[in-house]
Amino acid sequence: MTASGISPSAVETFAARERERFLARNPRSVALAERARHSLYGGVPMHWMADWSTPVPLFVERARGARFYDVDGHEYIDFCLGDTGTMFGHSPEPIARALAEQGANGLTTMLPGEDAVVCGELLAAQNRHTMRPAHLHFLVVAPGHKVLATQFFDAEDPHAHDDVVFGAVGSLLRRFEEDGKGGFRLDVELRLEPGETRVPKCPIP
Repeated sequence: MTASGISPSAVETFAARERERFLARNPRSVALAERARHSLYGGVPMHWMADWSTPVPLFVERARGARFYDVDGHEYIDFCLGDTGTMFGHSPEPIARALAEQGANGLTTMLPGEDAVVCGELLAAQNRHTMRPAHLHFLVVAPGHKVLATQFFDAEDPHAHDDVVFGAVGSLLRRFEEDGKGGFRLDVELRLEPGETRVPKCPIP
C-alpha cells in the first residue's frame, strides 16, 4: 500500500487504462511518433520533448494564445507555455505580423542589422545582457539503456544565475573542480533508463 492508501496494482491498472485511452484517441500522433523514430533522435526535435508520461508525444498542429491543437483535432489549454509562449502566449498578432514582415527580408544573414541594436538596448533597459554561463554538453550511451543528452553549467560562472535564456537551473548547476594539472574535473552521477539504445547519427557523412 502506498502512502496515499492506493495500492500499487490499482495505480498500474489505472495507468494502463489511460495509456490505452491515449493511444486510441491520438492515432495521428502515434503514427507520426513511429515515423519520427527513423529520422529524429528519440523521435523528437529536442530530446526532452519525449520526457512526458504519455506513451508518445502529442504532435501539435497549431497554437494561439493560451491554447494549442493537436493533429488529432483535440484542443488543450497550455499550462506549460514554454519559451516565448511564456511571454506573449502563442502567435499574438503583432509578433506574427512582425515575423512575416522580416521573413520577406531574410532571417539568417549571420550579420547584425539595426534590429539587433534595438534588441540590445531593450535588454540593457531591463538590466539584462546577452551572456550565457560556461557549460558542457553530454551524450551518455550504455547498451540496453536509453541514450541521455544533457548539459551542466559552471555554478561559479558570473552568469550562472542570470542566464539570458534561463537554462542554467537547479541540478544543472555544478562545481567544476581544479584537477591540479591545469584543468578541471566534474563529478556527477547519471542514471539511465532501461530501454532501446538509439544513438543519433550525423546526417552528413
